[in-house]
Amino acid sequence: MTAPLHNQIEQAYAEFARQRDALTAISDESDRAETTVTSKNRAVAVTVNGRSAVTSIKFPTSAYRTMPAAELGNLIVETIETARTRASAEAMERYRSVLPDAFATMDPREGGLDIEAMFSRAARMMNDDRLDDILNGRGGGRHE
Repeated sequence: MTAPLHNQIEQAYAEFARQRDALTAISDESDRAETTVTSKNRAVAVTVNGRSAVTSIKFPTSAYRTMPAAELGNLIVETIETARTRASAEAMERYRSVLPDAFATMDPREGGLDIEAMFSRAARMMNDDRLDDILNGRGGGRHE
């Protein structure tokens, strides 16, 4: 292997390692994250974790006591969905800084963010695209 090719491969691997470390840090942050949403009428407050799982449902006021059961049930479901949507958006913002657009559109509520799968996909992309570019003399620049 020629020295320039070897250097470009080492640079690509170093970039991959930096992104892996950044993703691990973001994943750890997501594990600690919480999002709380309170319904408009303040009858229900729902907290979800960084993976959009419900961790708490509270009733900050006594308004829920006078609500018909179906209305309260619908309000709880609506508040949970709002909290999950907000948590998902917050998670995507955390990941957006280090992930290509294809990964940034993933929904963590649909099976969770699989960091290992993302690394595998990134390695395949690097092998398919970046290494092909290097080997074909098109440089080793980052694909946008």
